[in-house]
Amino acid sequence: MPITPQPPGSISPPNTLTPETEGTVSIPNTLTPEAAGAVAIPNTLTPEAEGSISVPNTLIPEAVSAISVPNTLNAEAVGSPAVPNTLTASDAATLPRTLCPTVSMNFADGLYSQNGGAVTEASLLTYARGSSATFIDRQLGATGRWEYFLNTEATGNVKRTSYDAATGESLGVLIEQASTNLALRSEEFDNAAWAKSVSSVTANAATAPDLTATADKFEAGSTATIGPELSQVVTTIAASTYTFSVFVKRAEASFIQITWSGGQVANNPRVNFDLSLGVVGSQDIDVEHASIEPVGADWFRISATVTAVGVALTNFLHMAQSATDARASTNPWTAGEGLYVWGAQVEQAAVVTSYIPTAGATVSRLADQLSIPVVGNVPAGDVTYHGDVSLKGFSGINRFIYTAADTGAGGLYTFINTTDDLQALNGGTVREVAAVGTYGDLFSFTTVFDNSANTLTGFLDGAQTITGDAGAPSFADVAGVVGIGSSNVFSGQINGHIKSLTIYDEALTATEVSLL
Repeated sequence: MPITPQPPGSISPPNTLTPETEGTVSIPNTLTPEAAGAVAIPNTLTPEAEGSISVPNTLIPEAVSAISVPNTLNAEAVGSPAVPNTLTASDAATLPRTLCPTVSMNFADGLYSQNGGAVTEASLLTYARGSSATFIDRQLGATGRWEYFLNTEATGNVKRTSYDAATGESLGVLIEQASTNLALRSEEFDNAAWAKSVSSVTANAATAPDLTATADKFEAGSTATIGPELSQVVTTIAASTYTFSVFVKRAEASFIQITWSGGQVANNPRVNFDLSLGVVGSQDIDVEHASIEPVGADWFRISATVTAVGVALTNFLHMAQSATDARASTNPWTAGEGLYVWGAQVEQAAVVTSYIPTAGATVSRLADQLSIPVVGNVPAGDVTYHGDVSLKGFSGINRFIYTAADTGAGGLYTFINTTDDLQALNGGTVREVAAVGTYGDLFSFTTVFDNSANTLTGFLDGAQTITGDAGAPSFADVAGVVGIGSSNVFSGQINGHIKSLTIYDEALTATEVSLL
């Protein structure tokens, strides 16, 4: 193709460049001259007043310290914030009063205070027992999780704080009456102290609840339709109440039955236990109370309470195959099938208490004694007690949550009475807080003594249950002590746990109690 000469600075089509005025470039790259500091579309910025920016970022000038919508703040009077935080002036008398306990005892967490200041347990509480005792404790296992076990090392005057092995909850301080284990060789079911019927025992076949290798296996003694049993006779007092308990763990068998016979208990009753579900099965009416409690590592402690007819009581463990087996049922078994047993106890008590190991003789545990001084803890005027408590079943005896002796002939306390009602007493006048069966194993109570109005008001789990029944004024004896979990002379132990107990030097209102 021939090339035509062009004037300098020009190029022929298809690449012709048209000369333009100096500083301009032809389309498609033409730039239109703009005023100094401006840029042509598409990047044109419109000049604005000093300090302002064009839409879409325009800020509208506002009064000093104000910001435009959507963040406009309306000027308010000094010390008054705008809605939604406006505070309306209130009469000081309508504001809730500040409540500071005279003394607060959180036994579950080991926290104590007096008049708002932290104090040590040793400076506040006085505790004594004078014998060894056991309780459900916990420790961190190899997997970093809590493991629950029976601690047997609470010797002498060591206060016991127990745990619920099912929930992991700290139950607080354990306060129990004195008791004696009448069963011999409590951990040696292979011993002759235990009679065996179509059964055998393999000693030390598993790890026991106390983490020792002392649990025995209770086994069917032959391959047949039989009713394997273990039993032991203890000496009793006619018409007295006894509780039989034992630690059990399922193996091939998942059900066990406690029975009595020989006319030693009215109508020879039985009660079944399901070790898979951890529940009490069917039971006869003459079994006054039965329980099953997890203690860790698939172990349960089962118990049953009856009234002895004569002076001897044979307590049977019978291997069962359902939670509804009739008394001493026979079932098909294969020799060697069974379950694990450990720690048997028979005690003259209406409730099961903590385990007491025995060998060749009976062994006793002394009562727990826990108290605080009246001075510095119990006010001389109006007073409110509030606490959280768990019980080990019904007992038919007076059991005290707290007791402060007064300056007269009565007392100042809250207790579970002989018919298992929750009651309070002020200067000899008893008031029922809740009837039997209306509270569970763990409950919260509040008793308000308004001495200026001569009233005593009770609450259960925050709900008012008695309404200002009149009672004579009563004041704690400043020379005495407040018994915690017992009377002030350390009788009538609660046979249960006290999770917390708090004392206020006010007669709290129903609204204030509901917020505790």
